[in-house]
Amino acid sequence: MKKVYLSLLVVFCTLPAWAQQRQAEKGIPYVSKSKSHLSEVGIRPASVAADADTLYPASLFDECSDSLRIITVTDNGGYVTGTNVYGDLEKLQKYGTDMPYELSSILVVVGYKSVAVATTEISGVVYGATEAGEPGALLGTSEPVTIEEADTTAFFTPFVFSTPVQLPDSFFVGITIPDGSGGDTIMVVSTKQGCYSGFQAAWEKQADGNFYPFNAGDGTWQLDVDMLIFPVISPIAASAKNLSAVYQPSIYPNPGNGRATLKYQLPKASEVSVTLRDVTGREVQRLAEGLQGAGNKQVELSLSNLNSGLYFYSIETPEGIASGKLNVVR
Repeated sequence: MKKVYLSLLVVFCTLPAWAQQRQAEKGIPYVSKSKSHLSEVGIRPASVAADADTLYPASLFDECSDSLRIITVTDNGGYVTGTNVYGDLEKLQKYGTDMPYELSSILVVVGYKSVAVATTEISGVVYGATEAGEPGALLGTSEPVTIEEADTTAFFTPFVFSTPVQLPDSFFVGITIPDGSGGDTIMVVSTKQGCYSGFQAAWEKQADGNFYPFNAGDGTWQLDVDMLIFPVISPIAASAKNLSAVYQPSIYPNPGNGRATLKYQLPKASEVSVTLRDVTGREVQRLAEGLQGAGNKQVELSLSNLNSGLYFYSIETPEGIASGKLNVVR
């Protein structure tokens, strides 16, 4: 059985695993470099969502998040924020926005995994919120990631949605969890007890198929924490339309590793912005900007300075947006 740990984090907290009582004990602080890494990759707190591409809980803007946690259940009962003896099915983090956004991926800090069956799959999920503030309708499911692919050596594991998910004002993002019956285990890093966004943001889907916050009395963990699950979002202009069928973008070779060519067509002269972004939403190349005449267009991309992975290109005009994916391989 292969076991991998995220080197920046340490297990300190324990929880009792009898009956349905889930209560936490105090943990020992551990200073992590995680917050400086967050700022390096351009992640912003949820309180400034209007200017952000990737959101994280407001608690990570506080000094209390200098110490992060892997929280375990006693008696080898697994993980509060992952696979455990209770058979939890999903772990979710709640967010809100004040303008129209769409979600393209979820970034998750995986602190630990144990691989028994390398082909076991987990997925990112997005839910809307009910009037009561609980998880409601399932809005989207990401492309699956095998538990073998879940990355504990880098900072994030991305869960990419083939079709962007339009978000309501309040929503939940998270991942599915192996039930442990096959020997596979995974867990998400969290803040320490009492370090949270000031409302019930950490939720889970338990084995009975119902959703519960982490702190709602008996039958819950009685923890006030946030999980390191980050939505990657982009603003949607009120007049924006998906014009992929009109602009007909294509890129080749795809996958590519040296250079690539992006082709598209404009039915009329227009102001055009052509960009390439990574899975965190960060712009890595601005390929064209300005007025272009009608007709067939072609833009050359240099891939030599890009890391292996998935990227998104977009062609934006005042009339709408056309977009697609580019895989870079080394």
